[in-house]
Amino acid sequence: FEKFIKKSYDTKKEFNKHFPRTKIIQCKRTRHGSLLIELEDKKTALDIIQKWKSNFFSVDEGRTNKTRATLLENRNIRGIVTDVDVSLTDSSILEEFKEQYGWDDIKMRRFVDKQSVVRPSVLVYFTSADQLEKAIQKGIFLGNVFCEIRTFEPKASVTQCYKCYGFDHTAIWCPKKQQICPY
Repeated sequence: FEKFIKKSYDTKKEFNKHFPRTKIIQCKRTRHGSLLIELEDKKTALDIIQKWKSNFFSVDEGRTNKTRATLLENRNIRGIVTDVDVSLTDSSILEEFKEQYGWDDIKMRRFVDKQSVVRPSVLVYFTSADQLEKAIQKGIFLGNVFCEIRTFEPKASVTQCYKCYGFDHTAIWCPKKQQICPY
């Protein structure tokens, strides 16, 4: 869940607006701002994922940020499809996966640069390691072009606060009260 909520109590309160009487074991915020919520069991988590809406936890001073829910055991089963025609729609790409593999349970995300230009690579969230392995072996035809699929390996990133210039947190989570001069 990708919403900046400062305290665990606030997170539980917001979560229980949408899913009353759901027991939360633990809440953690990652250094990248994602929110990890541990629930009692996998069945409860799967039920919440089915009911999740992208506007949960998403209001932030007039901006709307889409959120998603995923099982941690599935979050790293990602592949990247390269050389994708940028004129293809997301729905047409997902339809090709359904036609060529019979999968209708995968999700995907386009890469877009800072100028909002669509890039020719697509990140695909598979539901199992077997799906990813099969896709890597076979590849996929998108718009009559063969596209390779490989395991997605995100670049290592360093998070630095612009308030105190410390590492592994952002300004919104900075423990310092006042900004430190960088000079």
